Amino acid sequence: MQGIILSGQNPPSDAAILGRVWVAGVIPFLVGVALIINGLFVSKRQIEVDRQEEQTRQNRLKSAGETPALRAADTAEFIPPSFGVTEETTKHLSNPSPKR
Repeated sequence: MQGIILSGQNPPSDAAILGRVWVAGVIPFLVGVALIINGLFVSKRQIEVDRQEEQTRQNRLKSAGETPALRAADTAEFIPPSFGVTEETTKHLSNPSPKR
């Protein structure tokens, strides 16, 4: 930007604006630096903590003699509804209503 300002082809009011345009790039630059720091330090620690918690949970399950598994599906657990939204709707279609 300094080269554009020193070329002298811009009015003085534009030169003042062009001299400060770099400020608009500071925020995205700092966000990028923060993402890099997060990826290098914070996320690695979180992954290690999660891994340790998973190992602890597995060790507790092994010591208790349980195997981690879902229980078998049982469709008999569902309670049949006494009525439905579409109940008896086709009966109304067979008898046309009288026109008035």
